Amino acid sequence: MDIEPSQTVRKSAGKRRLIMIAAVGLLLIAGAAAYRYFRLSLPIGEGPAGPAVSREAFARPWTARKVLLLGVGDSVTAGYGARKGYSYFDLLTANPPDEWADMRGISLGAALPGLTARNLAISGSTSPEHLAGLRKRLPPQPADVLGVVVMTTGGNDIIHDYGKSPPCEGAMYGASLAQAGPWIANFEKRLGEMLDLLDGRFPGGCQVFLADIYDPTDGAGDAANAGLPAWPDAMAVLAAYNAAIRRCAAARPNVHLVPLHDTFLGHGIHCRDFWRSGYRPGDPHYWYYANLEDPNERGYDAIRRLFLIEMARVLPQLAGSGQAPAKPAAPVTSENQAADIVVALPEMAQWEKDIAASKLRNVKLVTMTESRPRKRGGRYSGDWTISVSESHPDHLHRLGTFHVDAATGSMSADNLAGEKVSLEEWRKELKNL
Repeated sequence: MDIEPSQTVRKSAGKRRLIMIAAVGLLLIAGAAAYRYFRLSLPIGEGPAGPAVSREAFARPWTARKVLLLGVGDSVTAGYGARKGYSYFDLLTANPPDEWADMRGISLGAALPGLTARNLAISGSTSPEHLAGLRKRLPPQPADVLGVVVMTTGGNDIIHDYGKSPPCEGAMYGASLAQAGPWIANFEKRLGEMLDLLDGRFPGGCQVFLADIYDPTDGAGDAANAGLPAWPDAMAVLAAYNAAIRRCAAARPNVHLVPLHDTFLGHGIHCRDFWRSGYRPGDPHYWYYANLEDPNERGYDAIRRLFLIEMARVLPQLAGSGQAPAKPAAPVTSENQAADIVVALPEMAQWEKDIAASKLRNVKLVTMTESRPRKRGGRYSGDWTISVSESHPDHLHRLGTFHVDAATGSMSADNLAGEKVSLEEWRKELKNL
């Protein structure tokens, strides 16, 4: 029996529909699998984490003096989520029984035979509580005791109260940079008071190892992907806090920065995103605990190593001169680090205030990297060039162009003629506009 052409057409159309439905179904399945892989599955990995520590630096005692290792700060120093003996503070003092082969015998207990330890850190605490706690709980120490202080502070100031309440000082989640400006200034002043207090309580001298604040979003600022409310200015507020920490460390010869922020990039909620610039192919794993804000035990291992590397640079030289070695110029090795330095300028907060006062909708400040330094033989030379603009729905209005020296972190800016000048000259020109 002959088949009518209309029947053939109907059969062909039905077959095409089935193929399209199957293709859409496969795409949906693939999309769901990709979402699960890149967003829901965050592998912790196994084995050592973080940079290598020189064994040679721990081959002999650094000093015969009595030393008090003092922990100050929040849950990172308190060791939330880690087994006893596996927080970074505990790992600093002694190696656990199942220590990684590359770290056996590398600890402060091995390098400082007169070491005792006391940890004042409290999980969930904020920087105002850290200052109050030091005043109340740290008595003056004997003159023959050297203080070695490890400190993590400021992180809870930023992340509390997770958007559950309006932002305020000490719990500023959701704040604009302009709103947070006075709180950031207070934090920097408060941190200075803590460092002054530590100097006073250790008449025999102290060396402070101060960590900056890491970012579980790996620079993306998308806390909503981790189940928290969206926060447009999160990265700007974090950058300003970290800039305050770095200024305090740079201003004092006995305070030494421990770079948690840059080391942890690529180990947060985007650890599997191979297309991102911060992807870590050698260890593309998650270094955070289930609560997002604290490290897991691999993260604590990495933090322990960062502190030991800086301590090994500073403490062995104290026995001879009594003074810490001169700090090397701090290189700026990442785009995020350069942008952090620019965002910390006080002019940024003022521009944010101006935008808020104008009541213009859908207008915000944005930074863009316009050029990068050269890297030769493992060293950077030249500048990171970062522009700052008002982003309007239909155009960008440039407010300034800044240059961050990759070798030293020093800054300059472009004047109205496009010439590179010092920040002081740029500010004079800006004031006369």
